[in-house]
Amino acid sequence: MCVHLLKEGGALLVDEVAADEMVLVADVELAGVGFVPRVGVRSTKLHINRTPRPGRWGIRVMTPMWHIVYTTDQAGRLLYRELHHMIRFTFENNADFTVVYNRNFERLDPPIRFPGDTTEYAYRYWVDGLMNGWQYVFAVTAYDRGDPAQNLLPLESSARQTSVRSFPGAEPNDGFARGKVGVYPNPYYVRAAWDGSAERDKKIYFTNLPSECEIHIYTLAGETVDVLYHSATDQSTSGIRWYTTYGGDPMEFSGGEAAWDLISQADQRLATGLYLFAVKDLKTGDIQQGKFVVIR
Repeated sequence: MCVHLLKEGGALLVDEVAADEMVLVADVELAGVGFVPRVGVRSTKLHINRTPRPGRWGIRVMTPMWHIVYTTDQAGRLLYRELHHMIRFTFENNADFTVVYNRNFERLDPPIRFPGDTTEYAYRYWVDGLMNGWQYVFAVTAYDRGDPAQNLLPLESSARQTSVRSFPGAEPNDGFARGKVGVYPNPYYVRAAWDGSAERDKKIYFTNLPSECEIHIYTLAGETVDVLYHSATDQSTSGIRWYTTYGGDPMEFSGGEAAWDLISQADQRLATGLYLFAVKDLKTGDIQQGKFVVIR
């Protein structure tokens, strides 16, 4: 199918839209699901070729493509969904440049539960590319399709009702089996853009921590600056004001990281300098040491 669009200024553009759909019934081996006999696989592909006006950015053809694969069991329940977004640029010199973005959504069989939560979770959705220590907000909403015959628009539930603030990070590192503990950002610049302007609205992270540990922070002279206790099961913010100012309930943490507001146990801010720290695994007694720099 060809669609001719007349843009402002009289430039004629030609867009070519092509869509194809395939339904397959077969035995499938799904990662995370396992062997599923005789499932239905519906594959839908959509291609749009656009020819920009001549000489525009040196691009000859832009080709956005969407590829969606739905995998269902014999009862019609969704087992797995793949979404592939891709856009290809073909330039006047015949060079190609392609950007691909994939998202996966899969059914868990059997469903899983989390400690302290009686809800059974039957689907898993992967979000890649998250940065440790940064705040992300996730929400699940419900919606309907509306009723065009009654002139009713689609409705969606409020994202605020289910929103959860999540801070990605390292998993608990009991016995230091997964390597050394660390600090980030290191060096820490006090006026970093991602922190607040107030003195107590700042934080650094100790990462790759055991699930139960003590963190001792020292000056180069050996004086104790602060002592922190970390528990992977404790989802509180330990009185750090950054979370009160910029966060909100509920919040979830990875279990292998602990934040510190750079305020000493004497209630003083840290000066520029090199600091030492020691982390003791309270289950095994093992100790690891490290250092970090604060720059004002």
